[in-house]
Amino acid sequence: MDVDTSHVHFDTTSVSVWGDYPGCAEEDDPERLHVTYGHSKDHRPDLKQFLIKMLCVHRNIPIIGGCESGNESDKNINNRVLTHLSAHMASHGLSPGAFVYVADSAFVCPKNLEAIGENLFITRLPFTYKQADRVIDEAVRKDGWIAVDAEPRSPGSRPPANYRVSEASVTLYDREYRAVVVHSDAHDKRRQKKLDRLLSESLEEAGGILEEAGRVEYFCREDATAAADKLRSGGSSCHYCDCEVKEKVTYCRGRPPKNGERKVSRIRYVLEGKLALRADEVERMREVAGCFVLLTNVPKEGEMAHTPAEVLSTYKEQHGIERNFGFLKDPLIVNDIFLKRPDRIEVLGFILLVSLLVWNLMEHLMRSYLKRTDSTIPGWDNKPTRKPTSFMMAIKFKGVLVVKIRGGWYFTVPLTDELQQYIMALGLTEDLLL
Repeated sequence: MDVDTSHVHFDTTSVSVWGDYPGCAEEDDPERLHVTYGHSKDHRPDLKQFLIKMLCVHRNIPIIGGCESGNESDKNINNRVLTHLSAHMASHGLSPGAFVYVADSAFVCPKNLEAIGENLFITRLPFTYKQADRVIDEAVRKDGWIAVDAEPRSPGSRPPANYRVSEASVTLYDREYRAVVVHSDAHDKRRQKKLDRLLSESLEEAGGILEEAGRVEYFCREDATAAADKLRSGGSSCHYCDCEVKEKVTYCRGRPPKNGERKVSRIRYVLEGKLALRADEVERMREVAGCFVLLTNVPKEGEMAHTPAEVLSTYKEQHGIERNFGFLKDPLIVNDIFLKRPDRIEVLGFILLVSLLVWNLMEHLMRSYLKRTDSTIPGWDNKPTRKPTSFMMAIKFKGVLVVKIRGGWYFTVPLTDELQQYIMALGLTEDLLL
């Protein structure tokens, strides 16, 4: 089977459960699975949970997995996986440096960077490290971006995001790593909200400065002009005051003379204007908001070399493992979990992982066959497709029945040509289904 083992992807997800689970208290057994409160990736902190970990090859084919306690840290789980990773991969003929370990930002901590040893990795540098902000600011200021070719768009899918990359280096815990700064036109929603909040605060701050400056009266135009220049260069982080000097004339009291010329009592000078956006600065901030940093020790040259664009492409394949988690949490696959014993929950987790392995292998086999034979297969609405899914295949076989007659198994009706194509794509025969 043609399975790419040059990249292994790791991630975890939380599974929320209902109930108190009094038999899963931490004090019972530290080695036992604890169903308890923790950081919920389902955004349900009110529910207890357990975690599922998964290590995949070829984007989404699981090879290592299991259950972890609901309050376990992703950093610790990463560390335990890394401790045994080299030995496990070596048993399959992959020595350190022959594969790349891909994980999310929870990987980045001193003990994990030490545990990775001679193995290669790609991860996302969290913004809790100042180096992330530094290399992003440098990349935006230099404006030496390299455009990344967009992936082919599937019919009916959303337009893909456009990416640009720039390479730098960072030093973490006395070791130097490659840092690939990535800019995406699909801005990070959290960072975009932070920028919008900053713009709102800046507008309010600059408005207060302009209002306060407008209440000051100057005795001479020179002083007012100097204040206006200072106000224009000041303001807030994203706004400045576009103001000018105006005369404020006060006339003597009483009825104006018949000739219409009123006697001036005094002349003062005030500042009037409006708020203006620092367009260049805001554009720079928007560009920064669309950036993130990938951290890696993959070499630039040699057998396992990756260009910055290839580093990005490899990291984006993490979406395969995210789809796996979607499969495990799909109510059509597993509804709410009512198992009360931790050992049974662990067994269910392994059953789900094995099911996922078979599910994804079937999809991989069908697509590999169609690619190898340069052919298509009837998909939804019988439209030809080169990317059949296991769900599609399961729906196609939904009405197939077999019966046992005189000790032999038979189909109730002959398989259609369409089903024959799916059987062939799977590398099976009719006899194997009976």
